[in-house]
Amino acid sequence: MRILVALDGSQGSRRALRFALKLAKDSGYSVSFIHVVPKLPTTKEELIRLIKEEIGSPQEAGERYLEEAKKIAEEEGVRVQEVILREGNPVEEILKAEKEYDLVVVGSRGMGRVDRLLLGSVSSKLVVASTKPVLVVR
Repeated sequence: MRILVALDGSQGSRRALRFALKLAKDSGYSVSFIHVVPKLPTTKEELIRLIKEEIGSPQEAGERYLEEAKKIAEEEGVRVQEVILREGNPVEEILKAEKEYDLVVVGSRGMGRVDRLLLGSVSSKLVVASTKPVLVVR
């Protein structure tokens, strides 16, 4: 079984990561990680400033989340199959990537006010739109 874990740097995604790694380790599954840098619907300076204050450079933050997840997985003895960094709408990009996997694991809450403002609940949208099982970790 192949597990895709969606990461955004939030506490919820950290809990999802830990749960997915335990599931993978106990069952001998492999994991892959995905982080999607959201494209902003506007380029207003205030919105960009808010995002940079909250997470820094979105690209660098995504790379950091994925590297941290990979390191944790390796420490737990779980095989990491793939690390995916994309840009776009998080739900759409995760749905594209999920085709190669048997299970998608996500946290129940995202990054915070910017995420909610721009995207709504990624986990809720995935549960509705996914053709694969989606495990939402609280």
